[in-house]
Amino acid sequence: MPNFQPIQNDRHAKLRWKRTASFSFAAGEALAPITLDEVPRAALAMPLAFVADADDAGAYQLVAVQGVQPGRNLCVGADGVWQADYLPAAYRSLPFRLGRVDDGKRVVLCIDEDMGLAADGEPGEPFFGADGKPGSELSQVWDFLNRLARDREATREACAVLTRLGLIQSWALKFQDGEREQAVNGLFRIDHAAFEALPAEALAELRQAGALPLVYLQPMSAQNFGRLARYARQGAAARTNGSTPPDAQ
Repeated sequence: MPNFQPIQNDRHAKLRWKRTASFSFAAGEALAPITLDEVPRAALAMPLAFVADADDAGAYQLVAVQGVQPGRNLCVGADGVWQADYLPAAYRSLPFRLGRVDDGKRVVLCIDEDMGLAADGEPGEPFFGADGKPGSELSQVWDFLNRLARDREATREACAVLTRLGLIQSWALKFQDGEREQAVNGLFRIDHAAFEALPAEALAELRQAGALPLVYLQPMSAQNFGRLARYARQGAAARTNGSTPPDAQ
């Protein structure tokens, strides 16, 4: 389990941190949250879909599909190598995330201390400079996470507009995993027939919400299920041969 702790001068001043080189921690994550800002790049590399929001009945969350079975991420290869051509921002931000302290009144930067990416005397970036202020790299992480938080809120609002306009439908999908064909459950997609029937004022609402690129790119991204099938074949070959599969091209 993650162990996120607020970054504090008296706790981390003598430590250095580094970014993760292995994504084994995500090997069991078949889905990753995606924001609108990520859609143009992610849609070229991974299938995008919607899933029901577990915390908000009737709402949907935008995700990148990394596997078709719960607990299996096909984008993580042998030895934790990331195989896909796009790495979701949710992983790029690690080992950091934003947290709240003082009864939720203040947002602070936290680090997952159990990832083992911060230590005394290790190569890496300092948490703080000689002046006691956050180091330049840490300040960039702070800015990145704040942008990501704003992007996530904009994405929730866009998904709400898509839901209100009736543009999200269940996705009956089958995936060829080796010699087996299996049904993929729980995913939703854009209903293009409903989209084409929208009146002009609804199109303006979609444009204002920043959702139009998603309307077009989510269906296009479905072709990337072929990439997932290739990753599955590479993984099967590696397990059979005891070798590391090549990165996807």
